Amino acid sequence: MTHKTLYLLSFMVLVISACGPPYDEDAHQLSGDQAPAFNSYVTDGRTIHYAEVGRDNGSPIMFLHGTPGSWSAFGAYLADAELASTLYMVAVDRPGFGKSDYGNLLVSLAEQSRVLEPLVDRVAEQCRVVLVGHSLGAPLTVRMAMDYPEKIAALVLVAPSLDPELETPRWYNNLAENRLLRRLLPTELVLANREVMALPDELNAMLPRWKELDLPITVIQGAKDKLVDPGNADFAEKMVPRGLRVLRLEDAGHFVLWKQPELIKREILHLHENRLSGEYCSTSG
Repeated sequence: MTHKTLYLLSFMVLVISACGPPYDEDAHQLSGDQAPAFNSYVTDGRTIHYAEVGRDNGSPIMFLHGTPGSWSAFGAYLADAELASTLYMVAVDRPGFGKSDYGNLLVSLAEQSRVLEPLVDRVAEQCRVVLVGHSLGAPLTVRMAMDYPEKIAALVLVAPSLDPELETPRWYNNLAENRLLRRLLPTELVLANREVMALPDELNAMLPRWKELDLPITVIQGAKDKLVDPGNADFAEKMVPRGLRVLRLEDAGHFVLWKQPELIKREILHLHENRLSGEYCSTSG
């Protein structure tokens, strides 16, 4: 292998790995009364693993991580005493990540939505659930709101990948599809790249359905995001027919989820405290 190829490979690993947070750093914060329970279920031969914490009768919140990742991307939130005393929180390993059949990826957002429906049903048994998605986890929350509108109360989209024209794979994503180079990359980066390559088609398939959305949606977007184009917030403003709230952060990048957790926390509590006069909960679930 030439020095040039090694240089390109090293650069690509650094860039793609930048999509992921220091998960172990978040996970070590889980302790005391806020330590989560771990559960799983099987659907269509797939195991879906998730962590849960908080009040059983609290407002339900489900967290969906980006790529690569696992439930522990939201470890600091699950460990937060104030959130845990008020909410019922679930953070899931998306299919193919963490302990949800690691490596057995589902790039289709529609299929991911389908295999997560049993968890939505469990979480939203008494109250509709608020979905919080970061990066590539954000378009999945949108897809789930399209697929199960009667079960989803609101969305919080953090640094979201939404616009198919802005989410075109970059040169290093195409390079990572080279068979030889793919064999040299860590598995989690190969999985992440597969999702990134498939994302534009997934987002294009959702375009006609944006007009169906009728729920509160908050977009939190950093102006200095180098991984997800800040123009995705503009796309949301164009596509969401009603109920949209956009928070543009001039000095924030892609990692606002971890760099400014208090802001995300305030938005979650804002949704909890302004629950449309109890409309999020009903006997029908």
